[in-house]
Amino acid sequence: MNQELLDKLKVISPEEEQILAGETEVQKSIYTAADDFIVDGSQMLDAGKLIDIRPHTRFVHFPRHKHNYIEIIYMCSGTTTHIINDTTKVTLDTGESECHPGNPACRGRGYRRKFHCASRVF
Repeated sequence: MNQELLDKLKVISPEEEQILAGETEVQKSIYTAADDFIVDGSQMLDAGKLIDIRPHTRFVHFPRHKHNYIEIIYMCSGTTTHIINDTTKVTLDTGESECHPGNPACRGRGYRRKFHCASRVF
């Protein structure tokens, strides 16, 4: 993977700074305005963009949620486990990837250095 991109993805986000300082949950308002935890592509992508690459929130359990876009995940380092629809466990190690269509409910833990590529579903 391109070192410049990896360096960009290593940066600790403001949300991750709060987690490292003791916050125990993700900030749901960053991802959705809805009552249900459906990660909203319009909040994840800048206006007019159809695709983006960003680090996934690390250092905390990410609660059960859905997406209204396709999520492609590449594990830059470490290991993470995703649980899809409360039944299927998928473990990613360094260099592995997976794709989540918008509908399945998923949750994850063990994020170290992972990013996802968000793409709007038309």
